[in-house]
Amino acid sequence: MNLSEEEIRNLNYKRFREADPLVQKRLHAVYLKSQMPLSNEYIGVRVDAHRNSVDRWIHTCLKSELSGLISLNDASRKSELESYKEMIKENTSEDYIQTIGEFSHRIFTLTGVSGGLTQVRKFIRKTGFNYLHSGHIPAKADSEKQREWKEKILEPVIEESEKGNSCLFFCDTAHFVLAPFICKVWSLTRKFVKASAGRNRINVPGAVNAMTKEVITLINTTFIDADVIIQFLHQLKETHRDKPIKIVLDNAKYQHCKAVIEVAGN
Repeated sequence: MNLSEEEIRNLNYKRFREADPLVQKRLHAVYLKSQMPLSNEYIGVRVDAHRNSVDRWIHTCLKSELSGLISLNDASRKSELESYKEMIKENTSEDYIQTIGEFSHRIFTLTGVSGGLTQVRKFIRKTGFNYLHSGHIPAKADSEKQREWKEKILEPVIEESEKGNSCLFFCDTAHFVLAPFICKVWSLTRKFVKASAGRNRINVPGAVNAMTKEVITLINTTFIDADVIIQFLHQLKETHRDKPIKIVLDNAKYQHCKAVIEVAGN
């Protein structure tokens, strides 16, 4: 690519001083091409643009000089993506796309339209996509059984508790880890705080009364098992001797063993 010394000097000056970041990118790409024998694909990687865009910028500079490169309008490329917006939403909304590069390839596969990563990122955000944390769906969840349990078991118990005929508790166990709080300190060297062993925990079985929101807890510093749950059931009974107690538990195995069931039944 043969440019005069004056053109190269202007190119080098303007690539850092143009207000529009896209124009800066074009100028930087053409400057690299004028200074080193680099491929358009490699330059595209360096400036975050497609190699076809780099090729177009170079031809524009050769044909219309620097002023043509600065005034080059990418609206046609953007409008081309806009025309596929609904199709892209329909065909990607159920996919699990992790990176902008993957999204760019997906758009190219669907539409044949390619673009730089920055352009694709702006387009998909404008279209309504956001970079969000995914969530877990319980592997053994059965929505029909859950609905049946809610209607036939839980709701009657709630109604009974509202009438004052029983006490309904929702129970779970929190596991607190004894870890140091790391903070910044003024020192000559970096300071380290010793942490406790990973299994050195404080286990706190707890129950919240569905009606009064009263919370009852038991603190355990060894390990959690059926014996601890039995101890906690006795504690619940001591505080609510006047009414039957109904408890909703999670599926931890130590809470559903034979010994716990027998104590709960008595």
